[in-house]
Amino acid sequence: METSEKRYVVLLTQEGKQAINSELALTFFLTDERYYTCISVDPNGPYLHMQIEKELIPGQVHKVELDIPHSYALAILSYDKRIGLGFAEIESVAERQNEENH
Repeated sequence: METSEKRYVVLLTQEGKQAINSELALTFFLTDERYYTCISVDPNGPYLHMQIEKELIPGQVHKVELDIPHSYALAILSYDKRIGLGFAEIESVAERQNEENH
């Protein structure tokens, strides 16, 4: 039986999106998005801690960790990576196809 792996989607507020996109150093790691698909999210503590997998160099996936103020997050959704969830469905399908090819 296949085990489930959760993925998370953090929806940013407009203020959060603008703040993150205004930091030049962050634009190398993060694209101009209104949401981020994360492999883990920890809402405990003074900041929301997100762990994101990004392909920074073609063929090389790295984990990027980001702490943001809680007020920057509009919502946090969780889903099994084997199941599509709206806009996250494309990433789930791509992950499945990648796993099948390897």
